[in-house]
Amino acid sequence: VYEERIGDKNNKQDCILAYYQVGLVKGDLKMSLCNNLLHTFMAIPFTQEMKAMRNLDRVAARESYQRDCLGMWFLVQSDKCTSEYMSKCINDFLYSMKSKVKNFPKKDFDTLNGFV
Repeated sequence: VYEERIGDKNNKQDCILAYYQVGLVKGDLKMSLCNNLLHTFMAIPFTQEMKAMRNLDRVAARESYQRDCLGMWFLVQSDKCTSEYMSKCINDFLYSMKSKVKNFPKKDFDTLNGFV
């Protein structure tokens, strides 16, 4: 996990960038596809929850594959909330997604897999 609070004295908005590393690919295509599926499954709900329910301004989630290492980036920016609050929002979202992924119906998984 890498987390950085990005500050700018000339800007009233706080910003947080969080990176969650899955691990090295090591030629494992299945792991890469799983990372892609997770990103596809989480990107839209993350954006919707952060904007609608948490009232945050700018939100982005991005899949990462750099130097054979898989992961995901989450970026949140707001002038209404502190970076600590935004960090907590990201972590709360990921924790809530853990049970959803664990209990994901096979039919829905196959549908999502078709998009990848």
